[in-house]
Amino acid sequence: MSLVTLLCVSIIAATASAWIHPGILHKSTDIARMTGYITAGLAGTASHQYSDYLLFAASSYSSDAYAMSTPVATMESRAAFEADATAAYQNALMWTFTGIQAHANKAIQIMDAWSSIVTSVDDTYLDYQLASSLGPFAMTNAAEIIRYTSAGWTTAGITAFTNMLDTVFYPRLDVHTGVQYEANVGTGNTKALLAFAVFTENTTMYDEAIGFYSNERCSGLSLDISSTGQSSESGRDQGHTQLGLGNLAESCQIAWIQGTADLFALLANRLMAGFEYTAAYNLGNTVAYDASFQRCDADLLGGPFAAISTSTRGTFRPIYELAYAHYVTIKGLTMPYSLQIALRVPNKRLEFKIDLFSISLFDEDLVRMEAPTPFVAHVVPISPFDMLAQHVLTTYCFVIPGQLDATKMHQSFDKLVKEHWPIVGARLRKDPTTGLPVYHVPESFSDDLPTCIFQHEHIEGPEKWTSRRKTDAPSIQDTYSAEMPLYLPGDRPATMEVYYSSNRPLFLIKMTTASKANVTYLSLTAPHIFNDGGGLTVLLEGWSAVLKDQANLVPPLFPTAPMDSWKLSKPVDEGTPGVWLADPADLARMFGESSENVVVKDIFVPGGFLSALREDAMEALKARGVADSFLSEGDCLWAWWTKEMLPARKDKLAKVNLGQAINFRKTIPGFSQGPRRHIHNAVGMQYLPSSFSAEDMDAMPLHELAYTIRQSILNLHEHPEDIQDVTIMMSQIFKGGKPYVNFNPKLALGIFTNWLSLGLDSPAVDFSPALEGSTASTEAGRIINVRSYSMDSSDSSMCAVALCKDGDGDIWMEGHMHRDLWDSPRLQALTV
Repeated sequence: MSLVTLLCVSIIAATASAWIHPGILHKSTDIARMTGYITAGLAGTASHQYSDYLLFAASSYSSDAYAMSTPVATMESRAAFEADATAAYQNALMWTFTGIQAHANKAIQIMDAWSSIVTSVDDTYLDYQLASSLGPFAMTNAAEIIRYTSAGWTTAGITAFTNMLDTVFYPRLDVHTGVQYEANVGTGNTKALLAFAVFTENTTMYDEAIGFYSNERCSGLSLDISSTGQSSESGRDQGHTQLGLGNLAESCQIAWIQGTADLFALLANRLMAGFEYTAAYNLGNTVAYDASFQRCDADLLGGPFAAISTSTRGTFRPIYELAYAHYVTIKGLTMPYSLQIALRVPNKRLEFKIDLFSISLFDEDLVRMEAPTPFVAHVVPISPFDMLAQHVLTTYCFVIPGQLDATKMHQSFDKLVKEHWPIVGARLRKDPTTGLPVYHVPESFSDDLPTCIFQHEHIEGPEKWTSRRKTDAPSIQDTYSAEMPLYLPGDRPATMEVYYSSNRPLFLIKMTTASKANVTYLSLTAPHIFNDGGGLTVLLEGWSAVLKDQANLVPPLFPTAPMDSWKLSKPVDEGTPGVWLADPADLARMFGESSENVVVKDIFVPGGFLSALREDAMEALKARGVADSFLSEGDCLWAWWTKEMLPARKDKLAKVNLGQAINFRKTIPGFSQGPRRHIHNAVGMQYLPSSFSAEDMDAMPLHELAYTIRQSILNLHEHPEDIQDVTIMMSQIFKGGKPYVNFNPKLALGIFTNWLSLGLDSPAVDFSPALEGSTASTEAGRIINVRSYSMDSSDSSMCAVALCKDGDGDIWMEGHMHRDLWDSPRLQALTV
């Protein structure tokens, strides 16, 4: 077999569907790279990659003379299958490296033998889930390679193998009771599900596994690795700790190869922290240990563990090269402790067959960390946890010069809803077989959408228009309503109701227009998930086209309390940005009795200051060799304000309880009690979805942060499908006490939400036209994105920012924050 054949097969497969093949742990370019080192080595060019290959080839599991075990119908242990699976995997790789058919035949022999005999795994066997995950994962890797490299595997053999995965192993992995999905067992199940899904091209299974990686109640990422890097099994022993880390890394690698989600980046590179913590400890260093961070049911294994375990300390599993290759070689980060282990010769030996063999398929060049890395922009994917705020209502306000034709607005709203709601509206349905929520995208308006009401009301006009798109609204007995105060410019309060059905969400999307003098106020209110998912963007762009020159409606970005006017305590120095105390009269409207904990200040950003900021940032990018160095004023404004906010987030985070991860193992007061649980807790308890920590961003020069924002905007424009699936994230947060966040990550890239977990929405779409476009008059400035949160959020109030460009081209912002957040060095320095 030639390398050309290998690559052609991969390209054909990728063209035929959205799946990448081969595409579990190794894609064709990985194999081609290693093959190149082998060819060079055989010609006399030494390299550590070729040395790794010689060790790999010398393994008994890599031999085409490997004597396999006798398959059994019912598996009552793991050893035989795992040994044969390892041999199938390594022979499959040897086939791609050498082109020797005997290696392919050996892998096929093993896979055909087992898939034709085994029918079940004994459920009474203690490790039945491990038996259904670790060995089958290795064998599925072999099957993926053999199937897509013209190795001669028959259609009947492929069918039998697929049936084995679907009927023998998958049912044992999809069980979430007792200790069956905990720690390394759960992470092993997740990586196996991903491998099965890729091989069988099962989208439902794939989405399920992605959800488990983040959210499984006893083996999800945040429950398996703490923010310090400590593993939930660090107190048990180092062998199981490293097994769990390896499982997680392999899951990340699958999603990375498939191009669906950057799981490596979740929770600010939490997995990297886990590798470095464990590597440091196993190299003999002292690490901090939190005895309260334990795996589920630790008592069944001798826990809770009061101290970090010394058991198997210093015995290194071959797991480190994969993580190092991603975080260091690809992303330019540093992993000094993992590097020390990866460079050790013992790590190259096959000490644990279930970890597969740590050859240089992953590393490319382990010493590259010492070389300078060029600056690259990062596109930050959305976190599914941010969708916990899906039922927090958002209102977007626009101030438009002139009178609008109410009838024209009614007609355009009706048209846009009919055309675009099927695109952005969808829900998770319960699979009749598994009972789990299943991702579903409607194909037409008549398809099974959530119950929803669309309403347009023109306050001063005679017409009042309501259209019910679905008539099967839940009965009042199983529906709860939650009222939240919303305010329109001009001191006109309104009340919005959002309903929670026991069966499905009931969305109410409402547009209100009001005319006053020569200005029209347009307000649109919808659940948070609809707006952040791009639904509002679609509608606003459509309205802009319908209204043409009457209004420049731009996609909204900044959350804020109502901002009718600014009242400054002293005259403005138009040459310097500054912060002023504002009139607190509006506070009671948003925060009710809790307003004493909130402070409102005005932020003035002169147009000249912003222009200079932009010019300097673009020059800095040019000096670093960035070809496309364009930045908008919006990019620079948001980067500037983000960096001003960093000390507040870092210094006051714990005190005001912002950005804290939800621990599903503990009881969160009010979270699972009553229909308003989303509103109660989504405000102050959100994960930080950015792949950057506050320290990362603090260290970033402003031009890097602005360029990162710009590149993410461009990424979204190039992939408009990304905004369609973000609306799907959840229809059920809890089912049987367990969180489910199943979604299609293939389309959930490039969206910024809650950049600092302070409620500061970074641009999901480009808002520069709002700043750089002309304004008809000072009065007709644009107020962007009014977000109303629950009134019981005084101690964990999000930072709210309003933005407007006045007739002179200066930028006005209004910030609502907890009083402690304002008390930071940078913001104090800005105060006039």
